[in-house]
Amino acid sequence: MTGAPGGDAAPAAPTAPTAPTNADALVEVAVHVDAAQAELAAYATGEFSPGGFQEEEQADGRTRLAVFVRFGEESRYTAWLAQAGITIDGSATVTIVPGDWSERWKEFHQAITIGTLWVGPPWQLDAAPADLKKVVIEPAQGFGTGAHPTTRLVLSLLDAQPRCSVLDVGCGSGVLTVAAAKLGFGPLTAIDNDPVAVDSTLENLERNDVRGVTTRVSDALQEELPTADLVLANVIYEPLVRLAPRMRAPRLILSGLLKSQADDIESVYRANGYVLRERRDRDGWVALVFDSTDVDGTAMRNRDVF
Repeated sequence: MTGAPGGDAAPAAPTAPTAPTNADALVEVAVHVDAAQAELAAYATGEFSPGGFQEEEQADGRTRLAVFVRFGEESRYTAWLAQAGITIDGSATVTIVPGDWSERWKEFHQAITIGTLWVGPPWQLDAAPADLKKVVIEPAQGFGTGAHPTTRLVLSLLDAQPRCSVLDVGCGSGVLTVAAAKLGFGPLTAIDNDPVAVDSTLENLERNDVRGVTTRVSDALQEELPTADLVLANVIYEPLVRLAPRMRAPRLILSGLLKSQADDIESVYRANGYVLRERRDRDGWVALVFDSTDVDGTAMRNRDVF
């Protein structure tokens, strides 16, 4: 799921600028949050805009956060923050960024290499090393190409897993699903509660010539989760907590977590029949690998897979 569901805060409507003459214009959407919510707001903003965002502490103690989106998509960011339970101070402000959108947007998305994978936008594909598996992701509407630390953590852990069936919960751009296909996992299922995310995943699957993936709009917090040997969930803290009693897979890779949230998540999943197998940290973020447990509390193994 691309945003944290269940938040009570109502999004403040952005202050709309005069429509630009260039329909593909880039706009800056800026909000202010108080100090108590600054860390969570920055975390949620990083999930919304993995390719980059601005964060500035103000003299009055508040924090200013800004992202860049296409003109007409301004409300997606404020809605995202509201779903994460973040209350912004006043209204969001929107400023048209002068110049060519497509060229400026490219500055925010750079290719990365993780193990045997090259992950990046299509305009950098020609420079990709020939010996790496290519995962080409077109960044769109807040879904990044894979550069965010949590995505890197999940990809590094994924490459180390036995090949098996995979469920990607909160698929976003589809980067994890495409990577799983390139690494030889299957069958694959990708779900998200946001139709825009599912459309983005479908487009990136086609862009990478990945076939046979079951992809659909689904609320993982309300609907039964599809069966898979391995679940990938790179979302955020609140939905990970609510997903815990719904998980049935032998192995989970969870991320979208700050270091300060990792112990709580471990406790929640331990109470729901999972034992922590591995933890990896990067730039203040954490990814956790869990195995299901049997009634005796020992790590369960699927003999054919794990």
